[in-house]
Amino acid sequence: MPYPVDLSDFVNQASPAVIEAILRDMQKIVQENAEMLERMRNAASGSNPGENPGGLSPDELDRYQNNLDNLIANILKQARDQNLIEPGQLQALIDEANKQSDTKIDLNNVPPLQLSDEEKQQQERQKQLEEELRKRQEEQNKQREAQNQALLDKIKAERERLEQENKKKQEEAAKLAEELYKQGLSDAERQKFEEQQKALEQQRQQQDQAQQPQVPKPTTTPTPTTPTTTPETEVPTTPVRQKVAKPTATFENETTLELTTTTSGAVIYYTTDGTEPSSTNGTKYIEPIELQQSTTIKAIAVKPGYVDSDVMTVSYETPSVFSDGYPKAITGEIPGSKLINIVVKTNKPGEVRYVVLKSGAPAPTIDQIFDFDYLGSEESVIAYGNRDIGNSGQLSLEVELDDDNTEYDVYVLMVVGGNQNEVRKVVAITPSAAEEIE
Repeated sequence: MPYPVDLSDFVNQASPAVIEAILRDMQKIVQENAEMLERMRNAASGSNPGENPGGLSPDELDRYQNNLDNLIANILKQARDQNLIEPGQLQALIDEANKQSDTKIDLNNVPPLQLSDEEKQQQERQKQLEEELRKRQEEQNKQREAQNQALLDKIKAERERLEQENKKKQEEAAKLAEELYKQGLSDAERQKFEEQQKALEQQRQQQDQAQQPQVPKPTTTPTPTTPTTTPETEVPTTPVRQKVAKPTATFENETTLELTTTTSGAVIYYTTDGTEPSSTNGTKYIEPIELQQSTTIKAIAVKPGYVDSDVMTVSYETPSVFSDGYPKAITGEIPGSKLINIVVKTNKPGEVRYVVLKSGAPAPTIDQIFDFDYLGSEESVIAYGNRDIGNSGQLSLEVELDDDNTEYDVYVLMVVGGNQNEVRKVVAITPSAAEEIE
C-alpha cells in the first residue's frame, strides 16, 4: 500500500499558489487517478503485474481508490482549517472547480482518509522522528545563542577595559599639561591659578550634588582677578575644550562594520548618502552596520561640552561573486545556428537565473529577473530560466533564440544563500544564415 503523507504537514509547507493549482487541475488529477487505478486493478487480476508494484489486493485497492477520491477534499479542508487561504476566496475557487469537474467538493461533508493500523503507526513514527529533529535543532540553536552571548560579553568587557585605560590616559595627560603650565608661572601666579582650580572643582561638585536648580549663594572663595603680568603669562579663566577622538572603523567580517571612539561617553553619527554627518544629520550608531552594497560611510563622534571630532570616511565595495570576464555568451560556429551558450563562472555556489531580450529592450530589474511569473507574461522576454551552480563554480547554459544574425541582451543574476547578489549583462549575436552550397 502506498504510504500516505501527513496532510497537515503537507498543507503547512504548501503555498496558496499550490492549493490554487490543485483546484485548477482537479479534473485532470481525477482522470489520471482513475486511469492509474484501472491499470492497478488489471494488474491485480493478473493481466499486467508490473502495474501493481505494491501487490495490493482488491480490498486494498478499494480503500486506495476511496482515499484518492477524497484526497483533494481533505487537502482543501486542511487548508481552510489552517487558514492558508481566506475562506471566502477558497470557496470561490472550489465553486469554480466544481463547475469544471464531475467530482464535487463540499467542505462541510468531507469523509476522512481510511488508514490501516500499519499506516497509522508509520505516520506516528514519522511525527516522532520530526519532533526529535525539531528538539535537536532547538537545542543547537540554544547552544549557538549561548556561544554568541558569551562572545558579546567578552567583547563588552574588553571595550569597557579599553575605555577605562583611555580615560586614565586622558586624566594623566591633563594632569601633566597642568604641571607643565604651572612650571612657567611665578609663585604668586601659581598660587592664584591653584585657587581658581580649587574654586572650579568645588563648583563642579556642587552641581553634581544638586537635585534641582538652585540660586547660587556667595562663597568665601576669593574672586579671581586679572594677573598684572604680561599677556604671555596670563592665567586662563576658563579651561580649553577638549576634542572628541575621531571614530575608527573595523570590519568584523566581510559585510559587518563596527565604529568606535576612544572618548568615553561620546556618541557616533554616520551617513551613507555622501553628506557630512552631525548630531542633527545622519543615523545614530547603536550596533555594527550590515553592508549589502557598495557604499561610503562617513562618521563623526560628539559629546556635550567637547569639540566634535573630525569626520571619518571609509568606503566599502561589494565583492563580486562572478569570476573576472564572466558570464560569457558564446555563439555556435555553424552558420544559421540560433543556439548560444551562456558560460558562468563564480567563486561561490548558488543559483543562476537568466533572461534574454532583444537588443535595446529596457533592462529588467533584479526583482523582475527573480519573478518568473512576470517574465512569462512580458512580451519583450525571448527566453529565461534558472540552474543551480555547485562548488565547481562553473556552469554552461544552452539557449535557442528566435532569429539568426541578431543581437540579443543576456542578463545573468547570481543568487547566493537566498539573496539576490549581483546581475551582469552580456551581448550575444547569432550567426548569419548559411548560404546554399552548389
